[in-house]
Amino acid sequence: MGLRHKQGVRKKKSRISHGRRVTRKKMRGGAAKIDVVVSRYSENLEMLKDFPADKYQRIFIYNKNPTPYESTLERATVENLPNIGREAHTYLHHVIKHYDDLADTTLFIPGSVRNKPWKDFQLYKIRKSLDNGPGSFIVRSTRPKSMEHDFQIDSHELSNSSNKSLNKESKLTPASIRPLSKWLEHYMPGEDMHCLGVFGTFSATRDDIRKRPKSFYEELIKTVDTTNPEAVHYMERLWANIFSIPEKNCLDRNW
Repeated sequence: MGLRHKQGVRKKKSRISHGRRVTRKKMRGGAAKIDVVVSRYSENLEMLKDFPADKYQRIFIYNKNPTPYESTLERATVENLPNIGREAHTYLHHVIKHYDDLADTTLFIPGSVRNKPWKDFQLYKIRKSLDNGPGSFIVRSTRPKSMEHDFQIDSHELSNSSNKSLNKESKLTPASIRPLSKWLEHYMPGEDMHCLGVFGTFSATRDDIRKRPKSFYEELIKTVDTTNPEAVHYMERLWANIFSIPEKNCLDRNW
């Protein structure tokens, strides 16, 4: 009797719709599409082989070296750009160009991200956060935000030795609006710096990027159209504002 009863039990059908299952899979990081945007000058990009293709499906390499660059990765697209605006120009160029076909999440990194341990650690923390699914993440600087209110800078030397050997110019083109607090008020009126970022490594979702119109990014890129613009240092500190990264997703810089 018990055997017949056991055989007669029907397996319950899942009440979760197909669409909902996909959503849960995305939340676990399984189906979400992540693009990687790399701003390169002279760096060796072998590190990109460490980004699994099933998760990081498209890689966009923007080469700013006068010598054309070729990648051996089949999923990589290489575009040669003029050497202006450093990584800020690269990131904005990508967003403007791909505004209508952005991935679920885009991971933005400079080609030198693995050259210093603290830069590499930032990338590690952001990638660990992305293991849980798509999201906008940035690592918070340990410097108090109040120190940046009157920030402005007249010269800056590149930290990457190979890049520095090819571009020794340290004098910056002053921003038309300075210091940083006035620049922020002009382009993002009424906003406060809610997460001070450094080193230009972060991720941003399609939805967060599109909280601002394409025209906003088209205006910003005009401020970094010279070789060494001061405005790139403003943007480095304000990426969380620019791409609407939630303050709760500002990761602490602890080891």
